[in-house]
Amino acid sequence: MNELRAPARILSTSPAPAIVSETTHDLLVRWSTNTTTTAAESGSRETEDRGRALMHLGQYVTTLRIRGAGIGEHAEFTNGREAPGRQIECIEAMVVAAERAGQYRETANMAAVGALLLVGGVVLALAGEPSNSVPPGLADRAAALFVGLARSVCDTDGQFSADPRSAMLVAACAEVVPALGSLPRLRTHIDRLAQPSRTIGSNGGVVGVVAHELLANIAAIRMSGSVSETAEKTAGLLCTLLRSSAVSFGSAQSVVQALHECAVDVLLEQERNGGKGRNRGNHNSGNADQQTAVALVLLHCVEAVLQRFFVEDAATQRRLPAESLRSVWMDAIDTVGCVHSATLVLEEEHAGGCEVYRRVCTLAVQFITTNEEEVDSVVRQLFARNPCLAFVATADSVLLLSAARSCLVLFYLDLLEHLAPHLRAHTLAQLVVPLGARYAGAAALVSVGRRWFESAHALLLAVMEPPAAQHDLRSAGSGSVELKLELAPWYAALVLDLYPDRGITASLLRIAYATAVRAAATTTSNSSQSGQRVSWLLVDRLLARLDEASGSAAPSGGEGSAVRAALDSVRRRDLLLVLADLLAAVPLELLPPLMHQLRTRLLADSDQAIRKAIDDEIQTVVMVKADVTRKFALSTWAWQLHADSSKL
Repeated sequence: MNELRAPARILSTSPAPAIVSETTHDLLVRWSTNTTTTAAESGSRETEDRGRALMHLGQYVTTLRIRGAGIGEHAEFTNGREAPGRQIECIEAMVVAAERAGQYRETANMAAVGALLLVGGVVLALAGEPSNSVPPGLADRAAALFVGLARSVCDTDGQFSADPRSAMLVAACAEVVPALGSLPRLRTHIDRLAQPSRTIGSNGGVVGVVAHELLANIAAIRMSGSVSETAEKTAGLLCTLLRSSAVSFGSAQSVVQALHECAVDVLLEQERNGGKGRNRGNHNSGNADQQTAVALVLLHCVEAVLQRFFVEDAATQRRLPAESLRSVWMDAIDTVGCVHSATLVLEEEHAGGCEVYRRVCTLAVQFITTNEEEVDSVVRQLFARNPCLAFVATADSVLLLSAARSCLVLFYLDLLEHLAPHLRAHTLAQLVVPLGARYAGAAALVSVGRRWFESAHALLLAVMEPPAAQHDLRSAGSGSVELKLELAPWYAALVLDLYPDRGITASLLRIAYATAVRAAATTTSNSSQSGQRVSWLLVDRLLARLDEASGSAAPSGGEGSAVRAALDSVRRRDLLLVLADLLAAVPLELLPPLMHQLRTRLLADSDQAIRKAIDDEIQTVVMVKADVTRKFALSTWAWQLHADSSKL
């Protein structure tokens, strides 16, 4: 910029601190007037360029002065250069003049912003120099002044976020804060910068201004479809400030609320643009980059809040009301869910998936599951926030949801899988199980895809998974036991019906059927008889299906007969493997009749390969899967069965 050339020459070469001070004051006044005019006439882009040029000027002058002081450190004058002390005095004079300019508090005056940018350049230059070449206290004073100016500028008035000065402030902080963090002696200034504002009517201090600017950048991303360097730096700056110990929980709460509102807007925009239909493959190339950019920005900010307040600062958790913590947690979780369609795109494009998404989910689940009494209440509130979850559980078709909204449902299917063991029976019965059941059928597999189908089955298996310990069983209460007794027969019939041609593979059938039988078998003393009846009912159903596969008539002659015989042999082997897995799942009272049924069918099978596979699986059950109470009986029976089978 032409207007900065003459001041730059004077500031970098004048040996008189008084001249440097006067030139700095005149520079900031002129820059303020011209920038105000530019902002009104040309817009924010030219204004930001002027701010960047002023910060570079401060960095250039300081670097030149410091290097000049280093060259002449052993002589009073060297090749016409002034003494090193004079160089430092000139830098200090420039900083003092900027401090005086920053005392102007009029709304329309940009002199304070100019002082901030100029001092920011000084800090960048000092941070980049070796510590032995910077006089003690100069870098600390410049950093303290930068922080003070930033906080003062933010507190000018409540409408600052809508002013062009906001973008210049954020751009300066995005450059200077990493420099402060790289030097231990200057790192404490980041905490001062992140402290919440005390001014009545202000916009939340620097954190609030940066958050507002980030949302403005996100709006620009949604319009342009690509992430800019400014947006990345703003997101990184906000994450740095949120991780600071000086940030209050109230400031973080307001930031998360703003991020959540932005994520909801993104979701609604996707629904307006995407329409209804299949949920996978519905992302065209024009908006995939846009969704990814917005999702990554939001996820990184949410991760910073969760790490700071839900992992590192346990004292804050004890001091804050539980309702406030729940509110922030739910806003954070719902933010992740609203942009889940973008994380699915990332998983399709990258083999490693989205790392920040996994970190956020891990932090959120770890926090809420350590507060057992809060999990049930939080899940109910999440369903109340997202009526589509309850709607889809009773809707005629899952295709009534848009693609973006179905991705939100998928996120909650995965989340509820981790929370299901901590939920009460009535919450599971009223909300969770109907949602999982809707996506566990063959129709959902065809209409929305395997990802939803598998997540639904994982959720239902998590609901039926027996408690890890007996005290967990007692704490679950009779309602949980009764729910599992009702759910197990339905789910076992479902997976048998879906095997093998409607979505359930042999491996999933083995896991699902054994889990259903184990859920019915794990009962309290009051319902042990019911558990035994339900468990044997499931065994009977499997035996009937096995007899059906063994006795199915193949077409006589031709190539079709051989193919059908091979298919029947594979399915018979798979069902026998499921029956073998039940040796470790049924109640002890039902173990002898089950061993008899399995022995009879195995010895009656004429296929040696099937007998060998089942015999190996039985050995695995005895050695690995069976508990101590049945291991001795099973081992004796298994070796006798092996001996009899080898004679055939």
